[in-house]
Amino acid sequence: METTENEPTEPATERSLCLLPGHLFFIEGLELPEGLSEEEIPSFAELSLEANAPFPIEQLNWGYLCDREARRLLYFATHQDRLKQAGYQDLENHTWVLPDFLALYGLNPGSGTHHFQSALSHATVNFGESPTVPNAIEAQPPEANRSPSTGGFELLHAETNDQELVQFFLRAPGSEAEQSVQMEADYLWAADVRSADFKKNERRDRKLSHYFLQGFKYAACFAALLLLAELILLSANFWLNTREGKVASQTNPVAKIQEQQALTVKLERVFENQLRPVAMLEVLNDLRPVKSIHFNETSTEENNRVTVEGEAKTVNALNAYIDQLKASGQIELLAEPKTLTRSGKTTFSVELGYLHREPEPTPPVKPAADADAAAEVIAGTTPESQS
Repeated sequence: METTENEPTEPATERSLCLLPGHLFFIEGLELPEGLSEEEIPSFAELSLEANAPFPIEQLNWGYLCDREARRLLYFATHQDRLKQAGYQDLENHTWVLPDFLALYGLNPGSGTHHFQSALSHATVNFGESPTVPNAIEAQPPEANRSPSTGGFELLHAETNDQELVQFFLRAPGSEAEQSVQMEADYLWAADVRSADFKKNERRDRKLSHYFLQGFKYAACFAALLLLAELILLSANFWLNTREGKVASQTNPVAKIQEQQALTVKLERVFENQLRPVAMLEVLNDLRPVKSIHFNETSTEENNRVTVEGEAKTVNALNAYIDQLKASGQIELLAEPKTLTRSGKTTFSVELGYLHREPEPTPPVKPAADADAAAEVIAGTTPESQS
């Protein structure tokens, strides 16, 4: 079944590239005026299209190709309704929207007339001085009759690469080899048939997306470096902890020896200073009034010094206790007591000194005979009485 122009056809798309049939376009070639700058070319193409198009330019989808060196410009336009009737809608969703005959761009087939065919249309293309911009293109739908002897360049497929540039893959007349042609970004933006405002905004958005993508890549690299640094730091900490553990395991015996040495020195000092903590506490407890004085903590120092912390019912009871200690002749008061009376209770801290006295020798025990005689006297009997 043949496809007519009024029947919708599916767009030829691959990786967001939309190719439009060339026969849907009005195509015109022009010569660029002398002295026209590169910035003035888009305005010149728009004015030329407005002068020749039968419809307002707002209703058209159009684009152009330009070769400044050969001073050639080719513009092409189609009505928006015509594209919709052919089934081409939502063109904003594609990366590029181009006529299929742009596949000849950059092919440099030589001056003269050449034939071009794709799955969408076939065309007769005339090249002059410019190797990239044809002088004229006459395109027809694919179902139109063609001369059996007509051969030409055949568009095999087209795609966009990672840089969003378009590559056309063609087969030359009489050849089975495949060759490719790539369109650069500036030519693609000029040839894209969507509105100028859309292309301006889209171009800006793509630049921003590109910058964001580059920033994300740099951020990912930076994060990878941070992760690597973190792994190195963890490895270094592990090695350091291992070394510290080894050193700690080796220093434990040394620490024990040092502790034993410190204890030995302390004991030597005790023996040298004749420290008698038990004797001191015996004296303190023997003289302490049990009901009025209570010890909380005692600490002994060198030279038989002792600090007593405790509680007393009254300050007078504490003073009386201290007087008894001083009167014993074995305890001396080294500093005035520190007292604090609160809620009817007196807490104190007092520093005392201990004067050691050797115990008096016990008298010798009498012989057993004397003990028996004494026992007889006590009983009131003597040897003579018995007789």
